[in-house]
Amino acid sequence: MGKRFSIGSSVRSAWRALTGQLTLRREGGKLRVAVDDKPAAKSAAPRATPAAAAPQTEDQRMTAALAAVLDPHPRSRKVFRHLAVIEATLRKQGAEGVKQLPPAVVATALSQLQGLVDDWSGPGLTALRRMLSVEALESTQPNPALRASEVRPSGFNAASRLQVTDISVSEFNRVAGVGASRL
Repeated sequence: MGKRFSIGSSVRSAWRALTGQLTLRREGGKLRVAVDDKPAAKSAAPRATPAAAAPQTEDQRMTAALAAVLDPHPRSRKVFRHLAVIEATLRKQGAEGVKQLPPAVVATALSQLQGLVDDWSGPGLTALRRMLSVEALESTQPNPALRASEVRPSGFNAASRLQVTDISVSEFNRVAGVGASRL
């Protein structure tokens, strides 16, 4: 008679294989995979250090809160590019870096954030929303320190100024011929 297997032993074996440490052993000239039931070394489990227990700065809380909003969806940073720019800027340069971003980026990021978040109870999200709101509001106010000679972003809106009309084939050929003769 063969061995009798129960579902419980099969589940326990599968659990050991998933949670245990796999090792390779050589037995009789063949390699075999074995499951080591011993827990992983203590160094593998991260332990809280005094530096990690220290309170985070406001920039770090805002970055962590924004990452928590964007992390659940893998493509969210590609779809919400303005929020991704805010996140990267906060991580690298902090709130001072966000103040240097173009006003349109900050305003669009604020709009995207307000569309994504329903619960503003976290301190990081609240601080981020407040900072973006202040920056968006200040960007709409005229800045007396800005001189006319400084380069400013264009206010050109192609959708409202672009005119498209149909032309005949003969008109197209005439225009295309003019351009080709100049080459």
